[in-house]
Amino acid sequence: MKKLMTVAALLALAAAAFAQGNKMDITVTIGGTSYAAHFEDNAAAREVASLFPLALTMSEWAGNSEYYARLSEKVGAGAVRSPAKFESGDLALYNGVSLVIFYAATTNTAGYARLGHIEANNLKSALDGAGGKVSFSLAQGATSGKNDAAQITALYKEMYRAMIAKDMAAMAKIHAPSFVLIHMTGTKMNQKEYLAAVKDGTLNYYTADHDDISVSVNGNKATLCGKSRVNAAVYGGGKHTWRLQQDMTLEKIGGEWKFTHSTASTY
Repeated sequence: MKKLMTVAALLALAAAAFAQGNKMDITVTIGGTSYAAHFEDNAAAREVASLFPLALTMSEWAGNSEYYARLSEKVGAGAVRSPAKFESGDLALYNGVSLVIFYAATTNTAGYARLGHIEANNLKSALDGAGGKVSFSLAQGATSGKNDAAQITALYKEMYRAMIAKDMAAMAKIHAPSFVLIHMTGTKMNQKEYLAAVKDGTLNYYTADHDDISVSVNGNKATLCGKSRVNAAVYGGGKHTWRLQQDMTLEKIGGEWKFTHSTASTY
């Protein structure tokens, strides 16, 4: 594929709103014109949607009939299977790092994961005229319980941001008072003990790259399995990168999702 170009991205943690039929309704705005679009209900789409609202300046790669822009972070959506063909209007993710809009059909699909589709004609003219300036957001009024999956994906990423920054206010907000962590060593910590260990440096986190985040929602309760490569120094030891898996439970309390339990292991 062409050389990827870094672009400015306006990112905010947001919930994706799913419509009926296992799709989430989104809006793609090209220049000053907004188009109805959807994302499919898959791990890659949920992770990209967790970055919305998102504003990008996309560049053309005429060799594959597409406009593309690099995301500010890699999307760890796990293994994906490339489709045999893309059609005009299809939305895709390339190698976990670039968001793509196809303006014509192509069979060059290696490394791409299908995300969804824009309902629009003459996409090339629209993208050319807008200088590649495109924004992505949730569709107004789109509702379904499946939006919770993207909220929880975003919350998992926010948890690691707060752990690394030692943002104790955020940590206290997203972990329920009843939260319990079972460390990979077998150590059991309640919420207060866990937050204190992060604050005083017993548990120091430096970076986290997410390989896979899977979510299952059942009413006001949910489970999450997160697999992340985490650089940390714990219990007085030196820095080390673990392939850390957290099997977590969540509960919606007062309209907000909160982590209630986590069992840590490696993968």
